[in-house]
Amino acid sequence: MLMKHKILKTERIYRGKIFNVLRSKIGFNRPRSASRTSPPTGLRVSWWEMVEHNGAATILPVLPDRRVILVQQYRYPIRKSIWELPAGRIEPGETPMACAQREIKEEIGLTARRMTKLISFYSTPGFTNEKIHIFLARGLKPARATPDPDEDIRTGCFTAREIKQMINQKRIVDAKTLIGLTLWLQNLI
Repeated sequence: MLMKHKILKTERIYRGKIFNVLRSKIGFNRPRSASRTSPPTGLRVSWWEMVEHNGAATILPVLPDRRVILVQQYRYPIRKSIWELPAGRIEPGETPMACAQREIKEEIGLTARRMTKLISFYSTPGFTNEKIHIFLARGLKPARATPDPDEDIRTGCFTAREIKQMINQKRIVDAKTLIGLTLWLQNLI
């Protein structure tokens, strides 16, 4: 049987531009169990820390010749530049679709006539509530790119064969990109 959880107290211990950090006191009420190997029943208390995030939208831009556009940018937490699908944080009050439409224009200077939601998933539910939404973008038309001041973005167009090689060579390493490209490579979209 699953434990029942109750939030007893929550405090914001960090407020940032991209995310917040919360610390919560959680009460666990373990139901009675017939198993002798189960921990004892009753209320237990634990402190949990959580990264609070608005979520993100990721775009899988596919050209008429079936090549995919990727962006390369520096990612400070891992101290290197990586190839990935264009993506961005959902602003307060913004829908995932609106975020995807904004980000494709900002990062790669394109708009999409057709934007279809493929999948949504939690990036790392062990410590954050960040939910990522992946959209397939087709019918691409040029627009003026307007990257954020702190973004230095390079773009590239890649075939399925090239993408498979990049994955095998560990040149594509982030989860949202691997999930989006795997769906595309398996012809599920």
